[in-house]
Amino acid sequence: MGRVFLVPVSGQRHLLSLNIEWSSTAKELEDTSFFISMDKVFKTCKWILMAIVPVIGGIIYLACFAPNGWRIQDFTSIVPLANQVGAHVPLPLLPSSVLVWG
Repeated sequence: MGRVFLVPVSGQRHLLSLNIEWSSTAKELEDTSFFISMDKVFKTCKWILMAIVPVIGGIIYLACFAPNGWRIQDFTSIVPLANQVGAHVPLPLLPSSVLVWG
């Protein structure tokens, strides 16, 4: 979550005298491996990955196999969506320190 969400939430919690804890900044060393880390990644990001699969299928179908009136062949129509999908698929894998540093 970015600042756009966290700043108003922290302001509202301060005004209502609610406890504010930033658990995402807590750093604790865990004994982990690649497979444990990947299991956690897939458990937390399974919905976004499951939503991306039909989008990828839709891109491929509309670019290659759709009827002539439905086919999307324009470069400026395909690239932005393909760019977003290509950026969101590896996104859960990149922040994992086990995958980056071994």
